[in-house]
Amino acid sequence: MNTIRVRNAVASDAPMLMAMMRELAVHDGIADGLETTEEAIRRDGFGAAPLFHAVIAEADGEVAGYVSYFERYSAWKGGPYLAVDDVYVREAFRAKGVGKAMMREVRDKALGKGLNMRWEMEVANERARAFYEKLGAKTRLKRICYWDVAG
Repeated sequence: MNTIRVRNAVASDAPMLMAMMRELAVHDGIADGLETTEEAIRRDGFGAAPLFHAVIAEADGEVAGYVSYFERYSAWKGGPYLAVDDVYVREAFRAKGVGKAMMREVRDKALGKGLNMRWEMEVANERARAFYEKLGAKTRLKRICYWDVAG
């Protein structure tokens, strides 16, 4: 692999983001848990007031992965932070610097706004934990609860 390029996602990337989200859901063993649509990605990720952002990595001209993120507020810390939602590298591009390039790009975006970063990962994903710790992130075990009260 010669060239890794990381760029901001644009509205026309919605189908590609949707495809990679499906791949990630299958990879994580929760294919039936993915509820978003291309329309929702386009509506909520782009326009005047996007609810999330994403970067896309291209390796030698092929789409290799994405990271989605958004800003949140921590009452505990007393300020905003950049929350990473998904980090996904397609199988053929893993362990080739793609994830590192994307995370550095998102880190630079956080630094530009004076924000720290935070994200979640599956407890059993030891490969991801090792990757994040190699980047310099600290990890701790914490359970994530969700309650589908809106139906």
